[in-house]
Amino acid sequence: MSMLQDKFSFTSLRIGTLFCLYLGFVCISCSEPTEGCIDALASNFELEADIDCCLIEQECCCNYPILDLNLFYKGRAEDALSDPTTNIDLGLFYPLDNLTDSIRIESFDLFISNIQVTNSTEEDTVQVFETLELSFLDAEGEEQVASFQDNIALVSIPTFRFIIGSYRSDNAYDEVLFDIGLRPELAAIDPSSVDNEHPLGDEYTVLFDTTSQRFLTGRIGFTLKRGEEERAFVQDLDSFRSDSERFMSPISIDRGRNLDILMRINVLDIFKGIIFDVPSEDISLIINENLTASILILE
Repeated sequence: MSMLQDKFSFTSLRIGTLFCLYLGFVCISCSEPTEGCIDALASNFELEADIDCCLIEQECCCNYPILDLNLFYKGRAEDALSDPTTNIDLGLFYPLDNLTDSIRIESFDLFISNIQVTNSTEEDTVQVFETLELSFLDAEGEEQVASFQDNIALVSIPTFRFIIGSYRSDNAYDEVLFDIGLRPELAAIDPSSVDNEHPLGDEYTVLFDTTSQRFLTGRIGFTLKRGEEERAFVQDLDSFRSDSERFMSPISIDRGRNLDILMRINVLDIFKGIIFDVPSEDISLIINENLTASILILE
């Protein structure tokens, strides 16, 4: 009798197990498929999703991390980042190198563009998704249309954060590339072909020179003072330079996390060599020469 009970129990157990497996299979088969972002590099990656929401590009639900440019405006290279008293304030007079004269900066506008983070070993570069389809005048004055990567910041004191665009990466990088100013073909674009809210748009054309029909690299308004005497300037910057800075050690980008590029501008160092009685025609040369050395990337 005991053997029959054991056999019956074993048979019941097998039937019960098979029934549970069947129910599990039925439940899985009947569950609704989940649509979502299946890109692991997106900020809203959904592990449970089994239908790609980006099959139609215009309706893609994936959100990607942001490439930010974060600025520190300091007086000189020796000023510590941790010391808030060395932050540049518009409207205050600061002593120049000769300690006799002083300078007050009223405005500061500058284009930083073509910002890219690279891995020089793997030849991998973080590039933003956003692009601009813009018209520009070529060397013969003919209108052309071209696509530009939209990685442009119109730096203006005292704004500290500039959103460059969204990107997709989880690599390690050892270098930052950037331009001071705009590349010639981009500097020649028609502002009316750009959305008003963009740094190159009609509402933000603070650096567009109507005479040459081109964008300038930058413009600085300042006043030199000696005793009770003052000289006021609005200086246009027209030099264009590509620059790059390597990190001491590669930085890793976490999946789906924003990437902050920290940039320091030593504003007073831009005026090294300038005193109250320097000839006006020399000021532009000095400022353009000092500009690159006054801008650096921080880790």
